[in-house]
Amino acid sequence: MARYSEKELPLARLWIRSWRSRGWKTGIRFKEGMSFRVINFGLPRRGAPARIPSAKRFGVRGWQTAPLVKFPPGTTEEDILQCGRLL
Repeated sequence: MARYSEKELPLARLWIRSWRSRGWKTGIRFKEGMSFRVINFGLPRRGAPARIPSAKRFGVRGWQTAPLVKFPPGTTEEDILQCGRLL
């Protein structure tokens, strides 16, 4: 379950969409906490490994094909939607 602040609501919507579209159940706590900068571009729930792999940082080698991508602080909803990867 992730936590968020209201300023992250646009990213929270993308985060939920990216995980749910791959079969994961999502939940949000309404407190400050981790951000929604890790977007799921290809880690399906069915057949997922017992341990979730680390996310590739956006912009480093291999991020374009990584199932999980971590975007930098300050990333906006628009930045993610325009990164060239499909949710």
